[in-house]
Amino acid sequence: MFDLLCPSVHLGLVIMARPIVPKIESALNPITALAFLGLGTPEPYLLAGEGQFLKVFDDQRRNLVSVERTFDSQAIHGISCESLPQDAANSGIVLIWGGRSICLISIEADFDVNGEPMVKVCQHMPEVVWDDWILDGCFRPTNITDTGSESKTIEAILVTSHNDLLLLRFVTATTGTRENSWLHRIVSGPCSILYSAHMLWEDAGRRLLVAAGTAFGEAMLWSFNFDPFDPSVPSEVCLHYRFTGHEGSVFGIRISEVVQTGAVKRILASCSDDRTIRIWNISDTSSGEEVKRLDGGELNTSESGLLEAINEAELTGCLATIMGHASRIWGLRFLIEKDGRWDMISYGEDSTAQVWSVNSVLSWGQTDSTAHDHAYRLSHQATYAYHSGKNLWAMAVFSNVREDCIVAIGGADGRITTFKLLSQGMPAQAAAWTSQYTMDEISRAFETTPSERSPTQADKAEFSVGDIFDSLKGSWKLLRKFDSRVSTYPSGTLEGIATFVERPPTEDIYDAEYLYSESGDFVTQQGLTMRATRQYVYRYSRTTDAISVWFVKPDNGSAVDYLFHKLDFRETNPGIDPGPENWFASGYHLCIEDNYNADYSFQSKGSKIAQWCVVFNVDGPNKGYTAKATYTRDQAESLKPEEPDKVIPESMRKIQNALGSQSGQNKPDAFKTYTWISENEVLTTTDHGNLLVGTLIPDIEASNGDNFRNMIWDHVGHQTSSSSSCIATTIPSLSIALLTDTDGTINMYNHRSREINAVGKLLGKAGFLKAHSLYESWNRWLPSSHRKEMVGVLATCLGSSHATVFLFSPETKATDHSTHTGTYLSSIQECSLTLPPKFIVTSSCFLDTEQWIILGSRNGDIAIYDLAHTTPNLARDVTPSCFPKIHSEDAITVIQVVPRNVSKLIDKIAIITAGRDGKWAIHHVFHKLENSRLFVTLQMIHVGVPPFGPNIEGACVDSTSKDLLLWGFRSKQFVVWNESQKTEVMALDCGGAHRNWAYALRHDGNSGGSFVYTKASVFHIHSQMQASHRVIQHGGHGREIKAMALSPAINTNDDAELRFVATGAEDTAICIFDLGARLKCLSIITKHTTGIQQLWWSSDGRLLFSAAGCEEFFVWRLQPAPLVTIGVLCEAQCPTVTEEVDLRIMDFATEEIHSDHDPDDVEYEPDYLLTKVYSDSSVRIFRYRTATGNKRFELLASGSYTTYCLTQATPLRISETFGGLCTASADGHLAFWPHTNPPSLHNGDLPTSPPLQWTKRAAIHQSSVKALDSTTISQSERLIVTGGDDGAIAFTRVGIRKPSEVVFEVASLLIPSAHASAVTGVVFISMSESERHGDENETDLKVASVSNDQRLKIWEVSIDVKQAGVQGVEVSRVANVYTSVADASSLATYRDADGQRWLLVAGIGLERWRVGDWGDHAVLFR
Repeated sequence: MFDLLCPSVHLGLVIMARPIVPKIESALNPITALAFLGLGTPEPYLLAGEGQFLKVFDDQRRNLVSVERTFDSQAIHGISCESLPQDAANSGIVLIWGGRSICLISIEADFDVNGEPMVKVCQHMPEVVWDDWILDGCFRPTNITDTGSESKTIEAILVTSHNDLLLLRFVTATTGTRENSWLHRIVSGPCSILYSAHMLWEDAGRRLLVAAGTAFGEAMLWSFNFDPFDPSVPSEVCLHYRFTGHEGSVFGIRISEVVQTGAVKRILASCSDDRTIRIWNISDTSSGEEVKRLDGGELNTSESGLLEAINEAELTGCLATIMGHASRIWGLRFLIEKDGRWDMISYGEDSTAQVWSVNSVLSWGQTDSTAHDHAYRLSHQATYAYHSGKNLWAMAVFSNVREDCIVAIGGADGRITTFKLLSQGMPAQAAAWTSQYTMDEISRAFETTPSERSPTQADKAEFSVGDIFDSLKGSWKLLRKFDSRVSTYPSGTLEGIATFVERPPTEDIYDAEYLYSESGDFVTQQGLTMRATRQYVYRYSRTTDAISVWFVKPDNGSAVDYLFHKLDFRETNPGIDPGPENWFASGYHLCIEDNYNADYSFQSKGSKIAQWCVVFNVDGPNKGYTAKATYTRDQAESLKPEEPDKVIPESMRKIQNALGSQSGQNKPDAFKTYTWISENEVLTTTDHGNLLVGTLIPDIEASNGDNFRNMIWDHVGHQTSSSSSCIATTIPSLSIALLTDTDGTINMYNHRSREINAVGKLLGKAGFLKAHSLYESWNRWLPSSHRKEMVGVLATCLGSSHATVFLFSPETKATDHSTHTGTYLSSIQECSLTLPPKFIVTSSCFLDTEQWIILGSRNGDIAIYDLAHTTPNLARDVTPSCFPKIHSEDAITVIQVVPRNVSKLIDKIAIITAGRDGKWAIHHVFHKLENSRLFVTLQMIHVGVPPFGPNIEGACVDSTSKDLLLWGFRSKQFVVWNESQKTEVMALDCGGAHRNWAYALRHDGNSGGSFVYTKASVFHIHSQMQASHRVIQHGGHGREIKAMALSPAINTNDDAELRFVATGAEDTAICIFDLGARLKCLSIITKHTTGIQQLWWSSDGRLLFSAAGCEEFFVWRLQPAPLVTIGVLCEAQCPTVTEEVDLRIMDFATEEIHSDHDPDDVEYEPDYLLTKVYSDSSVRIFRYRTATGNKRFELLASGSYTTYCLTQATPLRISETFGGLCTASADGHLAFWPHTNPPSLHNGDLPTSPPLQWTKRAAIHQSSVKALDSTTISQSERLIVTGGDDGAIAFTRVGIRKPSEVVFEVASLLIPSAHASAVTGVVFISMSESERHGDENETDLKVASVSNDQRLKIWEVSIDVKQAGVQGVEVSRVANVYTSVADASSLATYRDADGQRWLLVAGIGLERWRVGDWGDHAVLFR
């Protein structure tokens, strides 16, 4: 092999006199800081730090109102806000920091001329760079800094990474004076290197508490005392606590507010690299150790990483510890502190926010002075996963007077979400509520008010164990006397409240269950007081007529752990006079070596328990005490009159008899099927054939905490024949439901008239039933024409090869045919359809415009029946058009027509399908002429894979927002997903898909809905008025972008030309963004299994090629589509050619191959020549054939370089001939590969070539070539620009000659140290021909480069074509700006329709820059 090494020429730079300053127009970068600012509006404004820009959002309207550049080349890391005094209630002051930079601005709320909200931003103190990183900042209380004069003095404190405090003082301008600001160091805390800090004011601004989390796992608390009115008074720095225990750096730390109850008044929370959250007791800050820094700036042992000998006091104080997230935890915030309980929320690397609760679990004998790690519990409450990829970087919490709070989170994916929480960390009631009902509860709801008759004792039924259990429900006054026989356990008395809260049984063998909770104050004989709580679970089994008591799990106060004891009832109790109103029971439990003996006594009054007692005698090696607890109803309960017997009307008695009693029948009634007849009304059938309607009460506030107020139940009918089998379907717009009987009868329930009429009868048991609302196009199928409302019902029998269609109008009156099944509707048209072999119907759809019926099967097939030219009698003979494996071999659960106002199609119909393969799809359905005959054709144009599944069970287009919503199951959760907004609407743990359920969407644009389901024979309902969270800003990838490709202008269904950018990242996803909609993500493609390496878009915009690891290479078909703007479909996959499982396609180059064709043939597509370079140093050339029905890859040639990984490839042309290719590699060389027989790009026949061999290579960079681009200088010469790991940029002129064989002439010009680190992206900026060739002998080019140093640079290149080699090349740098995109990997450029040039930078984020001859740094965010 001929190896010619071409030396590089080094070049000195010349800076142009007139620089080009790119302007950033839009960005989608990680959110690194968040804060709320109240400006007198109903909802606070949300401030977000994205790169060096501060964005201001109106949280209520979810729109961006302002963007302000705060720093020149530093990302924002923290924001602190303070509302100004009442005379300026609509304005606030904002302190911003990031790295070593500090900035101070003010924000004023206002309205524009159209009445829309806007803000005015004023920068009072431009960027100031300190000598150390800033970790936290806060404002001094305003009452301290008010001087009483016309001017206002604003003071803020900042803490640095070396535990120094800085004072920022700003004096507002007055008449005749200017604004002034000062920043200086005021004090130093304990010497250490910090990773986190938090500050909190005390004593009206005279004392500052500082919490510091160190790089070596320590959590410290120190304070700073000073007199703000007399600066001459010496300040005092006092170290109160230094806690150790974390096994990694402390990334987040937070001080709580003071609470007034409980043994612990204030806590410190910390989170760490070790994935734990720890809670520390810092109630006492009255004493501490004076802090003295070492002389000469020497490090102490903590700062150097060597911990000193820690005394015992430093090892105590940890109240609770819990292993938190799946990876590192970055920070936490306290929510609302109340009644000795703290709720807090954490965020971390796993992209989740998790809510935790800290409360006391004191055991007997512990006092407030002996609180330790067993005295408090840190328990998990909820997890919120609203972001993708890795890392949540920012969080803000806004509390209001309603005891709920707004939480905002921002992540590396650029998304900002907000949601509301209650004080217990649960979703706010304004957004959702949940209720459960048993059949007995619904039966009791039909009872009327009680009469005045008071029954006698003889009228009462015999009291039973079940009655005792029922009587326990509610609240009791608790008095427990504790008599200890061991000195280590003090005696005392506890007074408090005990509650029995009913909940559905957690195991099927039990019929009823209570969660028992008690709380009170325990006072010892010595006078010490502590707060004590405990919980148990009480269960009752009707089969055994027994009550049992169970422990709860320590980490979950409501989950059942193991058995405590059972209650063994007996007739008498020693020492107590027996009587008809006294019941006694005993229980026993052995805990290792300790014996627990329990004696119960219940005193009944009438049909209720008036008082009961339990005495525990505990004996063991280390335990000995007696605890007697007496439970009495509180005063409010005791004053309630005893309920007399209720007089039930005969109509209600019949209803209750129909519903049955859970204890009065061998087989109690149970909930069976559900279907929604409106957004607020659900129709329920039962095992006994009852029809119930539950109506949701719209006023959720009135229903808070009371299950019986959430829904009103009505008994609307009874169908005995539907008791064992029933399928239900509904048309909410007509308020009707269709139900099946066991004998095949189909009945219609009309909710407006409460009538039930028979529609028709199948030949056997129904297997499928679906009702559809039809329009006038189906009128000819009915004898009576001009029906405004028509219904089409498609039904099948189990095992039948036919489907039955019923068509009728719900306005038709029923006539009595004297049949055993009741009345039938008249004028019903019935017809039969012949199903394809082995076709089991699972979904159906009626098309009004074409009179087509579309059926989906259990095997993923679709059958379309064209009934436009037939009659009901002949429908059986219609042969359907069949389309197999539309959803692999899984059931198709959804077939729906896309509304015309959404699809905007004229000659085609768009439908949506979804299945249990976890995918949903958009199809075009239309007539196609073949062999002089019209056929129905189904063309798939888009496939989506939502992040849940694999069971997609329903879909709907919101009539208000036009968003597509999907719902189904993810493991045990029911999930509702907004596909248009790429956000989760609802996620509810219901136990999984194997149960009866129904979901109703609210069509008000807020994505609310109601979900009902059966679990453990109990009816459950979860209703949301809106989505579980708000998306303030939509994001993109959650991992680093590794590849990017720009599309040409593509015509959409709106006849508008749009441009798109496709990005591929380490998260294995490909995202397609709309360049004209502030980088809104339109589609997410998730077929790759490894990180994306390269993307390329065809010149006509129809195809997108993607390459990744494991030799994955896909071809994607793109075309306009409703609902998603651009449809994406995987068209082909290149087969692997090796057996290496980890072989990566590092890059590929593409050339179009055209053949002779009719210029008017709109269906014509060229083939593509694909040159791929691999990580094993090999090169392969494929041809991709695009012919319909013959799409395939053909391997034309292959070769091998050396042992170095090939990183880049670009084709080399000679006019319209493919002369060869150039590759770059990890050894810093460019290699040139000629074609032995150069093929023409206009020749459809490409013969297989001999093995590829490189003939020349040039040493360009010292190490790996990271980026490459090329452009044409002339028909036989190209210019290649490369960027390397060495920070250099090189320009290589390649002359291509072809006397008898292809020969390359290579000369390179190197710009060393063009960047401070590896150059990861280079691109030739799009220029017109007149701009490129201003002189016939000179070519002017512009090149953009980006590096890991986060600098975007633009270079101007002038080439004198008369001079050979590098002698005719001049390079000047014309722009050097900071980009917020870290780890930039790709650059792309394009020109819009107005001729404007644009640059896109991709990496950890995405930015779009406007390139032109400007001299300022204006921001053009839209």
